[in-house]
Amino acid sequence: MNKKRSMLSLYMDQSISAEQIKKLVLEKNSFKSFNPMQELALQKDWQSSSMVVSSPTASGKTIIAELCTLNCIFNKRKKVIYTSPLKALASEHYKDWKKKYSDLGIRIAISTGDFDSSSRYLSNYDLIFTTNEKLDSLITHRASWLSNVGLLIVDEIHELSSSRGATLEAVVVKMRYILAKLQVLALSATIPNADELAEWLNAELVVSDYRPVKLMEGIFFNNAIDFGSHTIKLDDSDYAEAIVKDTLAKKKQALFFMSTRKNAENMAKKLAPFVGKTLFPKEKLSLQSLSEKVLNVLEQPTEQCKLLASLVEKGVAFHHAGLLAKQRELIEEAFRESKLKVLTATPTLAAGVNLPAFRVVIPSLYR
Repeated sequence: MNKKRSMLSLYMDQSISAEQIKKLVLEKNSFKSFNPMQELALQKDWQSSSMVVSSPTASGKTIIAELCTLNCIFNKRKKVIYTSPLKALASEHYKDWKKKYSDLGIRIAISTGDFDSSSRYLSNYDLIFTTNEKLDSLITHRASWLSNVGLLIVDEIHELSSSRGATLEAVVVKMRYILAKLQVLALSATIPNADELAEWLNAELVVSDYRPVKLMEGIFFNNAIDFGSHTIKLDDSDYAEAIVKDTLAKKKQALFFMSTRKNAENMAKKLAPFVGKTLFPKEKLSLQSLSEKVLNVLEQPTEQCKLLASLVEKGVAFHHAGLLAKQRELIEEAFRESKLKVLTATPTLAAGVNLPAFRVVIPSLYR
């Protein structure tokens, strides 16, 4: 307890150096060093200047956000707003950061609903996770605490080109107008016009093609996956079972993106008997417990709840917007922990959450 108090006192009562911040972020993420993309960002003026960071998914952009956030809270004594395009993303970030940084005395909140208020209670927090629409509402309702924001982190800024891009653009413009010295950190997947974004934000640009895991794209044809440079022969005429069999043999997980909710459910039902036969006794016990949780989300389970629970017992699940929020949360966490071997989902999953999968399968390009 005394050690924790002294840690809080160290960070909340005095400024900390850039090297201390770097060391702290590495420790919190159990990393020994920064990756090439992060090192590139650290060569910029990340403590003061706005930045656009454009790099592939899972390349570690969040680490840059963590560095800038700690600097803003501890050294500038300002608030940080982290805005995302979807509630699911905001919630995912909130849980992750709260788990990592609450012990430093950082007060972390999430606000994604109630568009008719200024949410005055947020004035008590240092780091606020929200959505673009909610932030737009806070600005419209003239939340007084916004004047104390020093850093705006914009997740998925490439969404500017989407149908919801107008709201995001308005939010960024308004925040920069309200706060003349606002630092903006824009995080983006690899996009062709990153330089234009940087110019618009008067920001430094970090562009990297670094990937921690090499991405290979292949086509399944004639009982084989053709990757161009090499081919993997499979011994089953059914493409789905063949791909899953090969994936499980490597002790990895597979994620299927299906065109509709019904197709996602049908694929899960098709693969469950096969996957269930590959499970070890300990895995079965763990999945039985998970299945009960999925089933008991409602006092009176629906037919969909019963179907999902029965599939989960066999190491397979489907994921789409028709599931209850708690069920989606349970499924996502179980897949992250490698309890579930196969997940079938609609494309909305790709925009909503980050899930690691060794093999991603897209049976059709049409919806």
